[in-house]
Parts: sequence; structure tokens; C-alpha cells
Amino acid sequence: MISFRKTQRMILVSVLVVFAFAVLTLPAIAKHPNKKQLLIETVYVDFDNETLTILGRNFVEKKKNTVVQLSDGAQGNDDQLEILSLDPNHIVAALPAKYISAPGDYLLTVTSGKGEKDYDRYGLTLGATGPQGDTGPQGPTGPQGLQGSAGIQGPKGDKGEKGATGEVGLQGIEGPTGAQGPQGPTGDTGLAGAPGATGAVGPQGIEGPTGAQGPQGPKGDTGLAGTTGPTGPRGVRGSQGLQGEKGEKGDTGDSGNFVFNGDKYYMGTSEAPIDVPHGSSRENSCYCEMGDMLANWHGPYITGDAGPKTVTSIEYIKFGLFGANYKPRVTMRMLNNPNQLITTPADTVNFEVRCLCYKMD
Repeated sequence: MISFRKTQRMILVSVLVVFAFAVLTLPAIAKHPNKKQLLIETVYVDFDNETLTILGRNFVEKKKNTVVQLSDGAQGNDDQLEILSLDPNHIVAALPAKYISAPGDYLLTVTSGKGEKDYDRYGLTLGATGPQGDTGPQGPTGPQGLQGSAGIQGPKGDKGEKGATGEVGLQGIEGPTGAQGPQGPTGDTGLAGAPGATGAVGPQGIEGPTGAQGPQGPKGDTGLAGTTGPTGPRGVRGSQGLQGEKGEKGDTGDSGNFVFNGDKYYMGTSEAPIDVPHGSSRENSCYCEMGDMLANWHGPYITGDAGPKTVTSIEYIKFGLFGANYKPRVTMRMLNNPNQLITTPADTVNFEVRCLCYKMD
């Protein structure tokens, strides 16, 4: 008869676990090499809580019910056990009290589908613990076990002592020359330098002696007009005067290029057209070559579609020198009026400044 003492129950569970693992588990593994095969590997009996714990694999099949049955082998004596918890590798099922009070050999089956791979059975013996038997003979050496997974990384070891300096290695072969790197961005234009100081006036020549004044002669006839003398050298540029007050806006003139008058006039260099979004203002310039004179200018020269109701205005116009070569320049700042209604999507104005230069010989 079975004893319900806790000590005897623990011994019975241990014996059953060892017996089930040694006798039934290994043949099942060899029998089912298919990784998708449902397989019962180990069964634990908890008499205190009246449960069976079944370990294995592939206990759950998608969209199918898992069924656990226990039978004494007689026809019609199968009991379907209540499953308390279930996952692919672990089942906990309720063990009816009649099996606890009736020692014997029982057949345990787990089914998760209709295929052969969805079924496995396990021989389970419930009974009192017998006397300790003699130690059996040494069994043959089992096959090589599977390679275990890598262990967790151990703590970092202490820093070792510094080794001796090794000998200098041979000179390596010189590597190929690397590809030329991309060209760097153009630097910002430096500030215009101040005009140089005016040179000193040369020494005055020695004044000759004043001759005696002769008697006044009679008034002669008016002579013919002499030819015009050559143009004198260009004087030093004076400093820029203060900017005058903004004048009233004049009428919009016809768009077009300047009319050249003679071969000494030429079109100056205009900076690239610039976009002026609605409600903002931008500067743009045009300049002549060094030493030449700025003769005229025109702007803003609208190159984009400003829309039928976009109003532009000039905030200021200023003249000065451009760059380190002191090129004459005219700069205009244009406002894309923010108070004017826009009826088309084209609310950005594109403009440039054009200038006429006079070549100084």
C-alpha cells in the first residue's frame, strides 16, 4: 500500500523520476530525430498537490487543442486530465485521486493534432517504494553529448606585467599614395582695404630772377583758338559721402539694356540674380573693372514672375569699391513688399542690378 508521509512521497518521486528518465527518455530521443516531433522527456509526480509535471517539446500546435490522457491499459479506462498550465515545453496537469490511491503501471499520452508527429506516450509507474536493491553493473559509456552553449563571460582579469620590448620589425613596403581629397570651399572675400595715402608733393624748382618790365605794347588782334590740351591724370578718389535721404519712387521705366555711346562704354559685371521671398529684402550688386568709372546703373531688373499684385520697392542704393582691387560698385537693396496681397503662388521675386562702365585710358 502507498504511504502518504511526505518523506516517503519524496523518495517515491525521486525513484520515479530516475526510472522514467533512464528507461523511457533516451529511446524516445533516438526514435524521433524530427525536430517538430512531439516528445515526452520527463514526468514529475507531485503527490501533495496532486499534479503531473510533463517536460518535453512541441506540446503546442497552432490552432489545435492539446490533450493529456492517463490509462491503465484496459479498454475504455482512459481519463483525460485537466491541463492547469501549458507551453511548448511544459505541461502541468491535475492527477485524479484514484491514481494516487491505486499503485500500478499506467500509460500517459499527449496529443496536439492528428498526425504521427503530434503524438507521444510515456510509461508511468505509481507505487510504494520497495527495498534498496544491489548496485547494478557499470553500464557502457554513452555517446558523446552535444556541444554545450558558451558560458557567460568571466570577469576581466588583472592587468599583467609589462612585457619586454620586442625587436624593431622590418621596414614595411610603402603604401600607395592616397587619392587627392576634395577641394575646400572658397574662403570669404576679405574686407576692402582703405585707400592709400596721397604721395608727397615734389620739391619746387628754383625760381628765376624777375626780368625788368617792358613798356606796354599796343593791343594785338585776337588770335585763333588753340587746340584742347590733353586730359589731366585722374585724381585720388575722395571718401564716400553720407547717404542722402530716400527719394520718392519714380515711374517704372521700360526694361532693357543700356545704349552704348562709343567704344569706351561697356556693360559691368552683374552678380547672379537673387531670390527675394515675399516680406523680405536682399542686396545685389554690379561692378566695373579696376580703374574704370561707373557711368550708369539700372535696377531692380526683375528676372522672375512676381505675380500680378506683388509690389517691390528699393530700400536703398549705395556706391563703393568692390574687393581688394577697388572696383567701382553699385549696390541695391530691394524689398518684396509684405503688405501687398498675393493672388498667385509666385510670391518670390528674382532680381539683379545692371550697370554701365566707362573705360579710363
